[in-house]
Amino acid sequence: METVEGKDCLIKVLVTGAGGQLGSKVISLFYENNIEVTALSKLELDINDFSKLEELLASQKYDFLLNCAAYTDLDSAETNHRANFQVNAIAPTEIAKLCKARGIRLIHISTDAVFGSKVPIYFQVNDIPCPVNAYGVAKADGEQGVLKHFPDGSMIIRTSWLYGYESGKFYQSIVSCAKFQKKINVVGDQYGQPTNVDDLSHYILECIKGAFMPGIFHYVGETVVSRFDFARLIYRFHGAPENLVLISETENSVETATRPKYSLLDINSSKAESIYPFAGIENSLSRVIKG
Repeated sequence: METVEGKDCLIKVLVTGAGGQLGSKVISLFYENNIEVTALSKLELDINDFSKLEELLASQKYDFLLNCAAYTDLDSAETNHRANFQVNAIAPTEIAKLCKARGIRLIHISTDAVFGSKVPIYFQVNDIPCPVNAYGVAKADGEQGVLKHFPDGSMIIRTSWLYGYESGKFYQSIVSCAKFQKKINVVGDQYGQPTNVDDLSHYILECIKGAFMPGIFHYVGETVVSRFDFARLIYRFHGAPENLVLISETENSVETATRPKYSLLDINSSKAESIYPFAGIENSLSRVIKG
């Protein structure tokens, strides 16, 4: 566990899942903005150890708990049902109860995977979840648990295809191939909204600093692309020939979990943009590559 204090700090935040790409990014941003952060990676806190978490919350007065912890291995989630539901469904529900008991505002990070469709429709914040895999089912259950037990003090932020400088599994794998100008196959029938982790972190920061609102919000990149087109853009931005990226189809993939063709989030159905603007893919990619 690490606690970092900003100068003249007035806000205290506990971050779970601090070792992940979003958690690590937002922690440094909080520090730069004089916010005191207690950062807990999954090695430092089992998110299901609720008694330890309760003790921690009782040790000092936190203003916010930012829950970035998640079980994100989609294929493993299909067989490791208990671990998936413990982290993605049960833990957020219990965290909401603990936060309510102590008057701590909760920001819970969720995902576009709570939806799935075969046609290009945009899901609004109040649409009923329709996940197509075990990961999405558990994340949807976690959202419902948070809203049931602490609706007036919880903010759920759904995002999609997070990537950033030195982060994002898909992004980094494509960057590695681009640097060596490898020929690769990427599915062209899965569409999403790649989101710069730096932009999402700034959005969360603004929420912490005064724009917090209970409810569900969508924060994603404003450009819809296929994984194939995203990979070609990454190649181009790294100076590699785009024709090295070959198109394939999901049905030929060896992945276990079902991937939705579309899981697009409507960015106009919440007030997210009024807090921090959405970014187009080329603008976002150029900033990520510059580091």
